[in-house]
Amino acid sequence: MAVHDIRREHARRGESDQPPLRALFGELTAQLSMLFRQEVALARAETSEKIAQARSGVTWLVAGGVIAFASLFVLLMAGVYGLSELMHPGWAALIVGGAALLVGLLAMAAGRSRLKARNMMPQRTFESLRRDADVAARRVQ
Repeated sequence: MAVHDIRREHARRGESDQPPLRALFGELTAQLSMLFRQEVALARAETSEKIAQARSGVTWLVAGGVIAFASLFVLLMAGVYGLSELMHPGWAALIVGGAALLVGLLAMAAGRSRLKARNMMPQRTFESLRRDADVAARRVQ
């Protein structure tokens, strides 16, 4: 049977070469479901990455705090003993303690910058969702 005969038979029955509307909606539903699952998987992966980044930031904050705290005592003692030969022991302790405090504050600032809200946002997920919405809007038109 030739192609034109098949088409003529479909036309006689009221059928067309176009898929029925129900099939199109079914396919759209399946694609949207798959897209949603992929977006959820991306969000989970990116959230895991951001949690690891937050853990790293907290670790740096704690390490910086502990180092700053411990170094205050050690450096004050070293400043008193070492610089007391050159100057009054009180000034020596102040200089050394200030330097130790500066190092600890720098470490804490590094940890805090890793915990900024903008660094915690799942940027790839948001960008992917925006692209998906654009594609869906174009397909609807």
